[in-house]
Amino acid sequence: MSNNKYTFWKLLDENLIEIPIIQRDYAQGRIDENKIRDKFLDVLYNKIKNVDETVNLDFVYGRIINGKLIPLDGQQRLTTLFLLHWYLATKENRFDEASKKLQKFTYETRVSSREFCKALSTNQIYLLDIGNFEKEEDKKLSKLIEDKNWFFKSWKKDPTIKSMLNMLDSIHERFKNTEDNNLFDKLVCHEDNKKAITFDFLPLNDFNLTDELYIKMNARGKPLTHFENFKSNFVELLDPKVASKLDNEWTDLFWSFKGEEPKKDGYYYIDDKFLNFFTNCIINLGLISDKLKETKDLKEIDVIDIYKEILVDDTNLNNLINILNVLSELNKAKKNHPYLEIYISKKDISYWDRAKFHTLMMYLLKNSNDIDFDSEEYKDWERITKNIIENFNIDKLEKFQDTLKLISTMSDNIQNLYEYIASEEFLSTDKLNKGHRSLEFQQQEEQLKAKLVVNNPDIDWKEAIDKAEKHPYLNGHISFLIEIAGYQLEKFKDYFERFNELFKKDEEKFLFQRALLSKGDYLVGDMNEWRNRTFCSFNAESQRAKDDNWKQVFHSEFKRLILRDLLEDKRGLQEIIDDFDKTNDWRYSFIKNEAVLKYCSQYQIRMKNENDILVLSKLQTNGKHVEYYTYSLYLQIKDDSSFSFNNINYADPNSIDLPKYICINNDKIKIFYGDFNGSWQYKIEFNDNEPKYYTTKDSLIKDLKVNIIADKEMTNT
Repeated sequence: MSNNKYTFWKLLDENLIEIPIIQRDYAQGRIDENKIRDKFLDVLYNKIKNVDETVNLDFVYGRIINGKLIPLDGQQRLTTLFLLHWYLATKENRFDEASKKLQKFTYETRVSSREFCKALSTNQIYLLDIGNFEKEEDKKLSKLIEDKNWFFKSWKKDPTIKSMLNMLDSIHERFKNTEDNNLFDKLVCHEDNKKAITFDFLPLNDFNLTDELYIKMNARGKPLTHFENFKSNFVELLDPKVASKLDNEWTDLFWSFKGEEPKKDGYYYIDDKFLNFFTNCIINLGLISDKLKETKDLKEIDVIDIYKEILVDDTNLNNLINILNVLSELNKAKKNHPYLEIYISKKDISYWDRAKFHTLMMYLLKNSNDIDFDSEEYKDWERITKNIIENFNIDKLEKFQDTLKLISTMSDNIQNLYEYIASEEFLSTDKLNKGHRSLEFQQQEEQLKAKLVVNNPDIDWKEAIDKAEKHPYLNGHISFLIEIAGYQLEKFKDYFERFNELFKKDEEKFLFQRALLSKGDYLVGDMNEWRNRTFCSFNAESQRAKDDNWKQVFHSEFKRLILRDLLEDKRGLQEIIDDFDKTNDWRYSFIKNEAVLKYCSQYQIRMKNENDILVLSKLQTNGKHVEYYTYSLYLQIKDDSSFSFNNINYADPNSIDLPKYICINNDKIKIFYGDFNGSWQYKIEFNDNEPKYYTTKDSLIKDLKVNIIADKEMTNT
């Protein structure tokens, strides 16, 4: 099938053009499309002025019925060309000769749209009249048109007319100052070597197309103009056979993701998904090939600004075409993958979702003739790449680029994935032992597991690893269990089962944290100069949250031994806690009284040394916080029935400079803990009497019971 190069004027020579009622409103003139519109008009302006160059605006499809062309695709471009021809004919005093042909273009979407096109084509306007308006903001072509007696005010409610007026204002701004008065002639020229603006016209009468297909092809979203603008440029990189897929197989692919119901405005926004795919895919290809030089946020990138630089690389262009072809074939076989649906849902997606689609893309490109999502080969590929992506905090563009490049390299070895990952080629010895926040660290984990599988063919490490990787918090990050198990399979299985049993989120009893603390000081953070330390939370909402919490325990040579001791202990967590009896150990109250940890709602404390500890209700000391030892004592005596205080509270002001203390009977009795008289001890202030000091809380409690409770006047006033 050959496509004919047409100009808008030639198309009007041969046919009436009627935009059918099933078409959506004209969108290229919308106010929020100004960036795309200005670029498009710049291209048209430059091509019209330079008669030696031609711009081709892609395919225009439609049925011809009784000399009337009903466009299936191309409505937006045809409308813009209609307005451009009208404007240049008006500007260069050619309106009389152009009017008859311009009347052959009309809209059927609304009566008002049709009547406006007719009025515009039959009523001459003089552009110099724009200067007669007094206010500067009124000096617009749209204002001149709206001021005519043939223009009905109700037409302003028609979105197509509003967009047409806005487009005419943009055309006027772009063309009004040109001194060349022959632009109209250049625009309508029929000579093959001097056609400024063309498109490939394809009549579809022979295809017996149904109205259902028309509805399908025209139910695309309102931002279509952005996509059409990209498509009209992108198609120049493709040969005609491939270009035709843009409106056929590839459109069918994205149409399958339209959803059950259209949006409130009646559109399915298919082209949004199409454009999201192109944008996200071209960004990925640009990063892998180092062709993308953008440093701004990926969601701010306009594909029109970057596609040429990236797709000039034949490998990138071929990969893009091939992946669309493969996805289209899978779509026909009803084998769409969830990664694709996430990838095309919007432009602003996470680095992780971008990377996951890249793993799918690499698999499809390397296995285009043998795709099986149920095969062990694919399951291994998805699992290992997912482990790498989800256990690396991809919070910067550079990290994302490194991840894509690693996946691309891995994809060359899908057929022998375990052997490759176990090799030095995947991760050399000099890159081992990087910190747990690095990409190399997760590579090292995958290499460790791959070596166990490859080097022990008679031992079923793979099954045990697969099972452990499914743990919802670990999510593939299990090397620490393998290592503390001494690389022994049965010991690893035992440790994982015990870990799976004990490692539970618990915001009431905090059993895991308290039992683990009884085995040793596992807290993350150092004891120096009031830095925060954390008991670790089970927050798994982000990789950074994991990195800052339990991963620092799992991958500390000392702290993982504390975890190993807990896993070796066959007692229940509560029993381990109950049996802890080191009363002089600073950990004692944290272990014995869950209420202390409950106050510590963000799991954070400030600990300068074993005596100097603040328990924080927030992450910083500008929130309420308590002194650890007095707060523990407060909880103890508050619940002790042998005390009969009418009023006992704890003073926990927000400021770190204000004292924290137990307050009894409205400050008649105050109990502090701190460095008094050169040693760490309790101090009790009883009215105006001399304070008393106690080295242990047991002696303080005894004194309270003997001396204070007996004084009913003081304690109950």
